[in-house]
Amino acid sequence: MSSDDELRGLLVQEATTAIVSGADPSRPSARSAHFLLPRAGGARLPALPSPPRNAGPVLGDELPVDWTACPGSSKLWRRWVARLRPRHERLWRKLGILDAVLATTGWVRRDEGLLLQLAAFWSGDTNTFVFPWGEATVTLEDMAVLGGLPLLGRPVWSRLPDELRGDVDALEAARIAPNRCTNKKPSFAQWVKRFVEPPTGEVAAAGRGEAEAATLLEHGAFLAMWLTRYVLPAPPFDVVRPDVFPLAAGLARGRCSALAPAVLANIYNDLSALSHHLSLGTTHQPFVASAPLHILQLWVWERFPELRPETPNTASHGDDQGMPRAVKWHNIRNPLDPGYIHAVLMSPEEFEWRPYGGSSFALPQGKDGKDGCWVHCHVVATSKELQSFAQCLLPCELVGMQCIEHYCPHRVARQLGFDQDVPGTIPRANSCRKTAWATYRMRPEDVSFFVPQRDPGMTVEYAQWWKPYSSACAAAVANAARMKQLHAAVISPRTMKDEGLPAPAGVGDAQDCTESSKDIIMVHNNCGYELANNVQSDTTPSQGSTVNKVTHVTSVDVFVLEGSIDDEVQTHNVTEKEVQRAKVDTESSGVLEGNNDDASCDGLVYGNSEMVKRVISTKTLYYLRPFEWVKDAQVRDSRATNAGQVILQPGREVGTPEMIREASEAREAEKVELETIITRLKEQVVALEMQLRDRTTSKI
Repeated sequence: MSSDDELRGLLVQEATTAIVSGADPSRPSARSAHFLLPRAGGARLPALPSPPRNAGPVLGDELPVDWTACPGSSKLWRRWVARLRPRHERLWRKLGILDAVLATTGWVRRDEGLLLQLAAFWSGDTNTFVFPWGEATVTLEDMAVLGGLPLLGRPVWSRLPDELRGDVDALEAARIAPNRCTNKKPSFAQWVKRFVEPPTGEVAAAGRGEAEAATLLEHGAFLAMWLTRYVLPAPPFDVVRPDVFPLAAGLARGRCSALAPAVLANIYNDLSALSHHLSLGTTHQPFVASAPLHILQLWVWERFPELRPETPNTASHGDDQGMPRAVKWHNIRNPLDPGYIHAVLMSPEEFEWRPYGGSSFALPQGKDGKDGCWVHCHVVATSKELQSFAQCLLPCELVGMQCIEHYCPHRVARQLGFDQDVPGTIPRANSCRKTAWATYRMRPEDVSFFVPQRDPGMTVEYAQWWKPYSSACAAAVANAARMKQLHAAVISPRTMKDEGLPAPAGVGDAQDCTESSKDIIMVHNNCGYELANNVQSDTTPSQGSTVNKVTHVTSVDVFVLEGSIDDEVQTHNVTEKEVQRAKVDTESSGVLEGNNDDASCDGLVYGNSEMVKRVISTKTLYYLRPFEWVKDAQVRDSRATNAGQVILQPGREVGTPEMIREASEAREAEKVELETIITRLKEQVVALEMQLRDRTTSKI
């Protein structure tokens, strides 16, 4: 950069320094690096986050959370989108909302366990997820790619000109008309039918002169419902809210609004509230999610490949090449064990810094296509793509409908393609929304930045600064690593696919779990869950296939898995004598008995018919929880009188009939013996009471 003009509004700083990149952090290399500003300079470094108080996974069944704000996609709504798309697609594209509107025709099935595990890592002080390996967050780039929302335009709370107030009054009249009073409000279904299926009398009364006004009114009503239900949801969640009418009327008239910062502010605000709710426990009122957290779920699937569900090869929503990125996850289910999700989030190698490729925007490339290039103020002013990317790089305040949140991209620079240095601190400026918005609003003619192309790294100073925090989490990271590395009893579907083996359908990745020093193996397969307690196992090849051989049971602490995948594991202590008495020797060569979905589960896990020899304890029975049953048990009306009760489905024992019969017989024999012991103890208690009474009488 040669002139002072090019230095104005500099968002990126270039320097030659030692950068750590790749798998070996002990071998930094000196190169030209590019950093987001501000960088921490001098001897005063920012304070590190506090280590987490609870380093384990979150048990969702203990936390009252109301996810009412997460909407689906009804046929009536999709019909309305299809009706208006040919007429308004050009305007939607100009406003930058086309992808966001089309994304609502798909349905992202909510994974509550995934969201809870992620929220446990959230820091409201920095608005980032604080992992042992570094910080990450949802950025404005993610909002543009996954949410399809515009970054440029007026704030969502800006006033409409007086000449457009009539459009808001027309929407208000349409809201009141169905009930003829101001007390009642139309539901979403009534609102759609009001315009998609208008009464015959209204259609006949409409003349040519009123056609344009009717079209404008319907478009405004459509955008009002879209904003209420999918973009800026807030209580009450089942009706169209009049507070979005000015915004909807402005969009219908072609006034661009910056929806992405407002939605991201709401997501940050909900994450901070949910993180605080997790720390309070179960004694408080349920947390009500308001922000569109399905974008957060898509963020996890894009960033953590191990948690990413398999997308079908053909889908009705994926056939249209013009559909947005989010629609490829339509109606995908990916239930995973909370402990496994937690273990993946703790692993640094599982995170993808740049899942969208070199850039999510159409940006210029360097001459060699590798090193990137600088773009300066006069070029930025001519391109909305460059302005949008520059907006992602600017630390600022995000103004939502009812909140103001801090946006710190320089703390997660690698997500945007830049090298990471120790982040500098930025004072808050959220005294009012107008002042906060001034930090977001950018003059493109005053901005210069670098377009990155290479894989990002981090400075040696950043690695040293973050090391105390990662060291404080070392024990939790080691436990999480053991949960992922134990593959003695299961092969994950993703691994089977990579190795060319047929993976079981309809499930997420399989995993094994352990708890500190205990050798507890949890098998996650397409049948449900199987729990073995302190089982030593080894694999021996037999006729070209893998056989799992369990030799003996060693522990006296027996765990029984009950309830859904989020239900807690209950502990029962028995004596070594009882464990030895309860052992049952048997051979298993059949298929797990369960529903029709279990038909491909031969040989317990590996999909073969080889013999499997097991020695089990009657206190260590195997229970089955099909995912369909778990979902039914979890979904309850939050407004019902029994919403706070825990509903558990009856468990079913897994194994061959011989195993179950022999274990049941041993359990019945143990029950008879325990009843005999109880009777004998009662007799001893009666005898002792008589002796005590005789002694008292003799003293008198």
